[in-house]
Amino acid sequence: LWCTRGLQRACGPRPSKAQERARAAPEWTEAVTRIADGGISDEVYERARRQFSEKELVDLTLAVIAIHGWNRLTIAFHATVGDYQMAQR
Repeated sequence: LWCTRGLQRACGPRPSKAQERARAAPEWTEAVTRIADGGISDEVYERARRQFSEKELVDLTLAVIAIHGWNRLTIAFHATVGDYQMAQR
């Protein structure tokens, strides 16, 4: 339940589907980012699955993994962000 009957004024309007998805994406991203802290809880997984199809959740997870990989490469090679120049053909 979004809010108990007696607290409806304090809770405000029920979040829309778009708002729930907008909250689920960063929560899932944070959980994947901090996976070494004990994995992803069943609650976080269930909230994400209610908002995203299996394919969408896989795509989001792969995007998080790719960004973490790029960050690690940049840090490992002491790359200065913004200095990349494309090779001349």
